[in-house]
Amino acid sequence: KHLVELINSPTDAVITTLIHKFEAAINQSKEGFTSPNIFVLIDEGHRSQYGTFNVKMQKVFPNACFVAFTGTPLMKKEKSTANKFGGLIDVYSITDAVEDKAVVPLLYEGRHNIIEVNDKPLDTYFDRVSEPATPYGKVALKRKFSSTNQINKADQVVEARAWDISDHFETNIQGTGFKGQLVAPNKTTAIKYREYLKEIGKVSCEVLISAPDTRENYEDAFEENEDVVLKFHKAMMSKYGKQSDYEKSVINAFKKQEQPEIIIVVDKLLTGFDAPNNQVLYITRGLREHTLLQAIARVNRVAPGKEYGFIIDYFGNLENLDNALNTYSGLSDFEQDELVGTITNINKEIEKLPQAHSELWDIFKTIRNKYDAEAYSELLSDESIRHTY
Repeated sequence: KHLVELINSPTDAVITTLIHKFEAAINQSKEGFTSPNIFVLIDEGHRSQYGTFNVKMQKVFPNACFVAFTGTPLMKKEKSTANKFGGLIDVYSITDAVEDKAVVPLLYEGRHNIIEVNDKPLDTYFDRVSEPATPYGKVALKRKFSSTNQINKADQVVEARAWDISDHFETNIQGTGFKGQLVAPNKTTAIKYREYLKEIGKVSCEVLISAPDTRENYEDAFEENEDVVLKFHKAMMSKYGKQSDYEKSVINAFKKQEQPEIIIVVDKLLTGFDAPNNQVLYITRGLREHTLLQAIARVNRVAPGKEYGFIIDYFGNLENLDNALNTYSGLSDFEQDELVGTITNINKEIEKLPQAHSELWDIFKTIRNKYDAEAYSELLSDESIRHTY
């Protein structure tokens, strides 16, 4: 009702609303608003412009001009989004944003701990716990527990990665004022990472998770250690009072205080989380498509002294950066040309160092005495040479 009143008002030139409001609006105004002088600007055009909500909006404004925006590249299956709105007006690529210094470039590094499986005790344990199951049930259990996701949650793997994350952060980030974000497979594992990182003691950390789901659900109970999650959440509620205060306090501390240096999440803060001091994303689970692109963008915000954002991938989301972008396991549905500039393999940057070093010394090739500091200074007084330097 209020939306209809605003649309009818001659004084309200710009109206901000939500797409689901149009269902009630069309019921209030059966004929819709037929003026062609209406422009509808739509955010996140790839997400909400299909189904009944969009149909209702089109009925409310049958002659309006619809302009859609999206902050992530369109997947191949979403190309109809562009066609739906009459084609692309303009594309502002990630390469454009880096060149304009609107974001910092991202450096990717795949890191893997060596995992050795001790088959005999594992098989003995499996035979014991699966004894009551049918042959079909045993096959299903074996398939479930042999998946990469299960290995990702194993204590030995979590501990090994916690050590690697601690060493990496201490060596590359600590003391710079920048921080890190760790993406865990589930809530139980997120809490494990917190415990191991605190036990190692090199970096400070905190977990930010949603309230545990206490409904009866076999799959959820099977995946999560309910006692661990409930105990942790109860401690957080005892400390902060309620979920919203817990989330707000941890986020504010991450953004504005020295600790925590690393914030551990599962699904939270992977989209829409804006913290310029967030420089490194540690990924320990599978992420796909828009979620993957949104997640890695958490560390590309511009901040003084921040030259790069770092993506440290323990899962293999972007396993082979030498292949075309459209072969990525998590990005295979995107067009390659729209992903150019998204991320750069750190090993490729390292390969450039010898050539860069050679070119640097080439600037000073006219100096005979390599130890003559005054000669270097005099050469660099030339503005064009200094710019090249």
